[in-house]
Amino acid sequence: MSDVTPATESLWAKSPNEAHEFLPLHRHLEDAAEVAGWLWDSWLPAGVAQRVATAVGLPVEDLRRVAVFLAGVHDIGKATPAFASMHDHLYSLMQAQGLVGGGGFSRGLRRRAHHTRTGAWILTQWLESECGVTRATALTYAAVVGGHHGAPPTSSELIDVEPTAHPSLYGHGQWDVSRSELLERAWSRAGMARLGSLPALPQTAQAALTGLVIVADWIASNEALFPYAAPLSTRVEDGLTELGLPSPWKPAEVLDRDAQSLVASRFDLPPGATVRPVQEAAVGVARESRAPGLMVIEAPMGEGKTEAALAAAEVLAARHGLGGVFVALPTQATTDAMFSRVVSWVEHLPGEEMKVGASITLAHGKARMNRLYQGLRPHPGEVDTESSREGGTRVDRVVVHEWLSGRKKGTLANVVVGTVDQVLFAALRSKHLALRMLGLYGKVVVIDEVHAYDAWMNVYLTRVLSWLGAAGVPTILLSATLPPARRQELISAYAPESDSVEETTAYPVVTWVSGESASVTEVPPSGRGHWMAVEMLPGDLQVMAARARELYDEGGCVLVVVNTVGRAQRLFREVAATLGEQEVTLTHSRFVAADRARRDVELVERFGPPRDGVERPARHVVVGTQVVEQSLDVDFDAMISDLAPMDLLLQRAGRMHRHDRSRPAARRVPTLWVGGHAVAEGVPDFGASSYVYAESLLLATLGELQSRGDSGIELPGDIPGLVASTYSTAPQVPIGWQELWQEAEQRDAAERRRQQKGAQAFALKKPGRGPIQGWAAGEVGDPEQSDTARAAVRDIEETLEVMLVAVVNGEWRILPWLTEEPVTVPREVVPDESTTALLNDCTVRLPPGSAWNNAEVEQALWDETPEAWEFALGLSGVPVLALEESPHYYLVRMMGVCHDRAINITYTPQEGLTMERVSHDQ
Repeated sequence: MSDVTPATESLWAKSPNEAHEFLPLHRHLEDAAEVAGWLWDSWLPAGVAQRVATAVGLPVEDLRRVAVFLAGVHDIGKATPAFASMHDHLYSLMQAQGLVGGGGFSRGLRRRAHHTRTGAWILTQWLESECGVTRATALTYAAVVGGHHGAPPTSSELIDVEPTAHPSLYGHGQWDVSRSELLERAWSRAGMARLGSLPALPQTAQAALTGLVIVADWIASNEALFPYAAPLSTRVEDGLTELGLPSPWKPAEVLDRDAQSLVASRFDLPPGATVRPVQEAAVGVARESRAPGLMVIEAPMGEGKTEAALAAAEVLAARHGLGGVFVALPTQATTDAMFSRVVSWVEHLPGEEMKVGASITLAHGKARMNRLYQGLRPHPGEVDTESSREGGTRVDRVVVHEWLSGRKKGTLANVVVGTVDQVLFAALRSKHLALRMLGLYGKVVVIDEVHAYDAWMNVYLTRVLSWLGAAGVPTILLSATLPPARRQELISAYAPESDSVEETTAYPVVTWVSGESASVTEVPPSGRGHWMAVEMLPGDLQVMAARARELYDEGGCVLVVVNTVGRAQRLFREVAATLGEQEVTLTHSRFVAADRARRDVELVERFGPPRDGVERPARHVVVGTQVVEQSLDVDFDAMISDLAPMDLLLQRAGRMHRHDRSRPAARRVPTLWVGGHAVAEGVPDFGASSYVYAESLLLATLGELQSRGDSGIELPGDIPGLVASTYSTAPQVPIGWQELWQEAEQRDAAERRRQQKGAQAFALKKPGRGPIQGWAAGEVGDPEQSDTARAAVRDIEETLEVMLVAVVNGEWRILPWLTEEPVTVPREVVPDESTTALLNDCTVRLPPGSAWNNAEVEQALWDETPEAWEFALGLSGVPVLALEESPHYYLVRMMGVCHDRAINITYTPQEGLTMERVSHDQ
């Protein structure tokens, strides 16, 4: 029996279901409040609660009351005629209880009067009139109610539904009475009277509380968990038990452990192996941290930075009460490679730290292609208790929790491994931004390869760091080749009040900033250094191909890295024409998802660290693009590379002689051949590379390399000096190039300003005072669904994603090498689940270029896409590109879509997708 008045009892929150049951508003609000209290007590990491409470100026238990109260009034805007009249029958029942008036709303006015906006006004006025707070303070609480659907209203949107201007939206009389009853009821049940006065909520606190209320609302709104007619006495307990959210990570007994024992136990160091100095330094700095802060680890390639970061993250989480870790990497390929390493680390954590069934997310658009990730999804009948191990039932220490793997919720898992975009999205004006913030606030955030991001991405990275710093989120940045100015920029973004970091030429080095303090720990070298010969290889692709064939003949595994996909494909053909396709592997971003995933796995398996049972080829050539230069633990005997900025060139060189192993006699001295450029009459020509990288950096890099002559490069000792010199305002360029460099630097500076200005268009402002109104104003879309949103954090041309199908004897089929038996794709009906999954495995993005990324081409593709697929789950939004079977490849010629030319589109599992314009008469 309800203890609210009949009029308030008649207010509805959820319209009738198939059983003709509806959910009363007061019941839904009470459900959400109880769920929020449980989330605070059992799911939210203690460190997050403490940091947010400190920022607000309240004890933790009082901020819990605020969270429960806000969840308990989040839908107060539904207690209005504007909302209630959307269901005629339920509204008639309410009118019979005296809730009358306010009808006849236009569709436009009703749309503007969304219950989040009216709710924000109702709470604001009630806090002013009943609690005596100022409007400015009240609005910081109302921002949580206004933002619980993901987009806090803007000031103009609130003005548009101001109660004095539109009283009919809100009603009067019994409407006021029932709203007051709900508000007072939530206030009393949360124990808010104990607080006395209400302080204003800082924006970081508003974000955290909004995220928590969103999660509570989503759980309480799930009818499978909270059936409308469930018994009142057990409905919340039963629903939360069925949901089974994992507890936070609670690291224990690590603060007193030395780095040697910690790293050895987590990463299976072989007997007698000692921890690397950078790992010992990172753990030591983390152990001494008195407050959350930013750690920057700069160390050579292959020095164990990942292990250092994970070990330090465990210590930071223990010291500061964090509940997980987020590891971010530059690309999908590097993310997949890191995922298995992180899973192994979690599996080595003690049982009391990461409970059996802790949740993990692989956060990128092709996660379904990762076999390990899919294998961590629970299977029907599996038991997830510790004791079940002894019975032989397979149980993983970490699993993919179904609810947390859904859209928008992946970053809430205990452990997240994802592309850096998933972190950058936290600075992108978009819906449900508060959820991303909440996911980051509860973790130690690790961002790898921070040197690899251009001026556009750096706008988002520095903005994210400003929010992480303001919220006190421990953050670890990793790089082998970080320019000094860039290091200071990142530090200043996270801790703007900190002391300037002292300049140092030491390397490796661990920098720590927290609050106003900053320290630099110079790390002794590990002794793993070696000398690398550098030879210039000016000329075209044929010259690089010829050198690759020569190195192959001499024996060993050779990596050739070029700067564009087109160059990689042409170079592959040049080398394979002589050596055969079995002796050459091509890797780049323009393979369909299934082929790309397979190649990434094979690359690490064949050319990764020495492992028992894995046979490394005696000789082989791998041709790739930038996908192999970052975070992939692969090891080659020799390398040829297009010229690139010094830091990236050294990153590429880090994939050579990375591990101790026997080398062919001719390859015992690591040698880097640098090509992809020419110098004619004293003037350098960088070809296609000048469209990829800043020409001033290419000039500075080439000048620095030429000035060294035959002296080569000492690794890692020369790294900081080379990078600092290349990025300085007066780099080492030959006489006669100074004017060229100055002109190039002026162009590049203008380009950097363009990128920074363009990135600002959708970037979140720095944390400040006042309500978080308008966070999603002018938003770019859902990053998980919108190509525009995904492209917004990178300065890349938005390109079209397509699904490739093969046309065989008039039938559509899945690309034949992806299945053991032919799989026909129906066009008249929606394909079944397994065929849909295979179609998603056949997605690829068209290369940049107006010739094929335009409305005409897109329309031609949609014209061929079955209408039956338009709204099919997993198929909508991606058109089909049907390729005709040819003797050796699949080909389609799209006529008339490019004015006087046609487009030849080919795809092979060896080369991936190629597109070229051809004359009509060809």
